[in-house]
Amino acid sequence: MGRGSRLTRLDAFTKTVEDARVRTTTGGVVTISSILLILFLIISEWRDYSRIIIRPELVVDKTRGTWPPDLWPSLSKASQLPVELIIANS
Repeated sequence: MGRGSRLTRLDAFTKTVEDARVRTTTGGVVTISSILLILFLIISEWRDYSRIIIRPELVVDKTRGTWPPDLWPSLSKASQLPVELIIANS
């Protein structure tokens, strides 16, 4: 059994030719490289997620105590809207 036939069995991206699937060596290589890339990305993301970084700094939240927050919309633009777009629920 040659090297090409082993990779052909692993082909997850087969070519469709007139209602028949043809497994190719290139498809096997693409499948294996895709699996390796996905595993590498998953492992590197997990390592980065599970790493604990301690920074000796103190952050003071200066916005605490300002209530209500400044979330009021600008009504100057509302006067320029057509009446069809303004909906009032009662």
